[in-house]
Amino acid sequence: MPIALRCFAGCLLLGLAACASSPGGFRDDARPSGAPSVLDGSYNPVSWQWARQRDGGYMLAHTRLENCLVAVDWPMHAFGGEPASRQHATRRVSGKQYQVTERALDKSLREVHYQRDNEPAQFSVFGNDECQESAQEVLANLEAGFHPDG
Repeated sequence: MPIALRCFAGCLLLGLAACASSPGGFRDDARPSGAPSVLDGSYNPVSWQWARQRDGGYMLAHTRLENCLVAVDWPMHAFGGEPASRQHATRRVSGKQYQVTERALDKSLREVHYQRDNEPAQFSVFGNDECQESAQEVLANLEAGFHPDG
């Protein structure tokens, strides 16, 4: 078997093993100390990795999509832009109702914050439409209880 095919098969098996290693969710042994554990098991570590930010905090960064980040407990006062540039809506994710605040960052990138029950923004996504869709899968898994704290 050619080396490239063996490498691909090995990577595929590793990815499948990561997905199957914990019932109902994903296992991530690569979460750095200090990164929030609330998302443990709710994201696929093949698609998402922790990235250290300039302030020392961590955000999930998509491994394939450029400029695609997820934060938990993002402070709403950090949500820049004039109030007129923000759009508000209600969305349901896995049966839970969220107040969603959204702001365009440029023609394709958006900053979207999901807030439930007047809690601080507990799930924030920074990226394009494809990023937003991928991040909503993480949020749906989180709501479905695919994490050890649930």
